[in-house]
Amino acid sequence: MNTIKSKWKSLSTVTRGVITSMFEVAVILIFMIVVIQLGGCITDPTSETLSIDSRLQPDSDGYYHLKLDSTKTQTLHRISGTAFFNGNPRENIKVHWYSTHYWLLSDTVGYVVEHWKYDDKDRNYRESIYVGRDTVYISYFEGMEVPTVNKTSYSNARGEINTMFAPVWWMGNDTVTIVGITRDDVKEIKIILE
Repeated sequence: MNTIKSKWKSLSTVTRGVITSMFEVAVILIFMIVVIQLGGCITDPTSETLSIDSRLQPDSDGYYHLKLDSTKTQTLHRISGTAFFNGNPRENIKVHWYSTHYWLLSDTVGYVVEHWKYDDKDRNYRESIYVGRDTVYISYFEGMEVPTVNKTSYSNARGEINTMFAPVWWMGNDTVTIVGITRDDVKEIKIILE
């Protein structure tokens, strides 16, 4: 030990500074290499993903078909799926649900279809179109919108998620897009109403 100290003291101040700087650079480089190598092994700790099961058979184009019950105002259908955290089913993951279609309370002759559009200025915006089945003018229904899908659900202990889809019979022959969103994932399905 004394030999190393005596050799170190015998070096000039400039030489000792250069050696110290080189040692510091080497340590930093080794640290960076280790971090880069380990970076490939580390997964995002907040990765929530989603799979949706429409519980309907898809056609050759990937669309699902739901037969509407014309003897009832709404046809009830459960949509299921699984919520994952880092690839494993997980409890208490919140899923937000959206649908392109909703209908208006006290209105049995029409419904509203939302189209999501994207542009460079606003990034995205919605455009709603009222689809009428009759020429009767309906008034005073502002704020009385009825969504065709429940807005939120949480996964159970097995990661299972469920929401109810309830289109009205006069939406027949239209295609509904249903979107499920977790913190890190977005999935959609398209259902043709027959």
